Amino acid sequence: MYKRGIIVFSVFHLFFFSCSQKSVGEQSDLGFDKSISLNNGERLSLSDEINRSSDMIIINDKMVIADKDDEYYFKVFNILEEKFEGDLGKIGEGPCEIGFPTYLQAVPNNFDDIGLVLKSNFGYQEMSLVSFDKSEESNCNNGIEKIAFDFMNYVKVADSLFIGTGIFQKKYASFKIGEQSYEELAIDYPYLSAEMKSVPNSIPMSQQGKFRIKPGGKSILFTHSSNPFFDILEIENNNITLKFRMEGEAPDFIGSNSPKSMSAVMTDENINGFISSSTTDNFIYLLYSGKTRNQGEEKYSNQVWVYDWDGNPIKKFLLDQEVNQIAVSPNDEFLISYHDNGKPNLTRYKLGGE
Repeated sequence: MYKRGIIVFSVFHLFFFSCSQKSVGEQSDLGFDKSISLNNGERLSLSDEINRSSDMIIINDKMVIADKDDEYYFKVFNILEEKFEGDLGKIGEGPCEIGFPTYLQAVPNNFDDIGLVLKSNFGYQEMSLVSFDKSEESNCNNGIEKIAFDFMNYVKVADSLFIGTGIFQKKYASFKIGEQSYEELAIDYPYLSAEMKSVPNSIPMSQQGKFRIKPGGKSILFTHSSNPFFDILEIENNNITLKFRMEGEAPDFIGSNSPKSMSAVMTDENINGFISSSTTDNFIYLLYSGKTRNQGEEKYSNQVWVYDWDGNPIKKFLLDQEVNQIAVSPNDEFLISYHDNGKPNLTRYKLGGE
C-alpha cells in the first residue's frame, strides 16, 4: 500500500503536497514485475454503429455503451456475435424514462439487468438486458425516486443497500431503501493530516470518482480520475469495510468552500489517475493516465494496470495505441478499448484469460 501526503489549508486555497514526490515514470512502475505489450488490437465493425462512447461496460455477453442520441441514452451489443441488440434508456420524464446525466453500474449477482444511476433526479433504476420491447415498461424495475441530495455518486451493493460519495465528513456513506437517513462509514478521506478536525467541502469535491462492483458482489472498487488512487471495499452481512487502499500522488487543486460555490479546480500540474476501469471476478483493470494537463492528452493512455481483489499488483498491459475507455470480458479473455480519432473506434485485444 502506498500512503503519502498532507494537506495545508488556508482561507482561500487548499493544496495537497506529497511527502515523497515520485516522477510520472516512477509512479507508473510501482509494484509491477511484469509488463505485457499488446499489439494484437482488432478494430470492431461495431465501431461504425455508434457516434461516440462516454462510458461502457460488459455484462456477460452484452456490452452496454453510453451513446446518447435524440431518443435513447444507451446501445446494447452482443459482444461475442458483434451485433446490435437494442436501444436502452428512453430519454424523457415519463415512467422508466431517464435524463442527463445517467451512469452505468453492474447489478450485484444479476447478469440480466443493468443499473442506472439517475443523477438528473437523484434516482436509480434497473433495466433488462434480455428484453428490448419498446412498447412496454416491463424492462424497468427496482426504481428509487429520490436519494439524498448530499450524494454525488452511488452504487447498489445489495438488495436494499447502497454506498456513495458526496459532501460528507467521511469518504463514504451508505443508505438503505425505506430509511430516511444515511450513515457515514468509518473510512477517512486519504491525504488528510491528523490535525484536521473538520473536512472542508473542497476535499470531497476534489475526490469524486467512479464505482465498479465485483460481478459476484462482496467487493467494490472506487477510483479517482483526478489522481492515482483507489479503494477496495468489502461487503459482509451488509457491513462495508475498507480492505485495501492505494494512494499515489495527492490531487493538486485550488478549492472553494463557499456554500454557494463549492469547487475543486485541478491545477495544470496535477497528475491524472485512473481514467477508466473494469472489473471481473478475478481482477481489477485500471487505465492509468499519469499525465498532467500541461503535458496534454491527459484523458488518454495505453497503460492498463491489473490488480487482484486483495490489492496485489499482477501485471501491466501496454496497448499499441492510447485510448480513454476500457471494458474487459467476464472470463478475462479479451479487453475492449475505445478512442476517438475523428471517428469512433472500438478495439478488441486478446488477453488470454486468467
